[in-house]
Amino acid sequence: MESTGTLRADPQTGLMSYQDLPPNWSQLPLLNPAHAANVVDLVMAERDRDHNSVLLLPCTCDGVPMPPPIMISDVEWDQGPEPLIELWSHVSQGFGCNTLLLASSHAQSGQPARHKAWLDQAAAGFSKLGTTVIGRYTAARDTVHLSR
Repeated sequence: MESTGTLRADPQTGLMSYQDLPPNWSQLPLLNPAHAANVVDLVMAERDRDHNSVLLLPCTCDGVPMPPPIMISDVEWDQGPEPLIELWSHVSQGFGCNTLLLASSHAQSGQPARHKAWLDQAAAGFSKLGTTVIGRYTAARDTVHLSR
């Protein structure tokens, strides 16, 4: 597993904040894995990670994030991403041509194989709908991992 975040956590608290991102972070493309990992690490809070959540971050064709992010909790990782793909088929016209996917994990670190498989299946389903998944990540307790 490869951690892609270059998190600059506060040395006192060990936490990262939005002040650690570039001032124009919301206008930067999420095509750089380290930048994308930092952004999604802040967007997916601990409570979201505790509730088997998936984050969809719609992006423009240039990879710039488009508000609002879509957070879905209580995902059954063993049941596949078909409900999410079905949902996206109905709402994708209002969003850009790209998206970034982030799955949560209760693990302290690392990326469980079932999360990677789920993200891979979701990316294939999104592709069939004409949406490019520009990044697939898993947020563990203390780091964010890029799926390769």
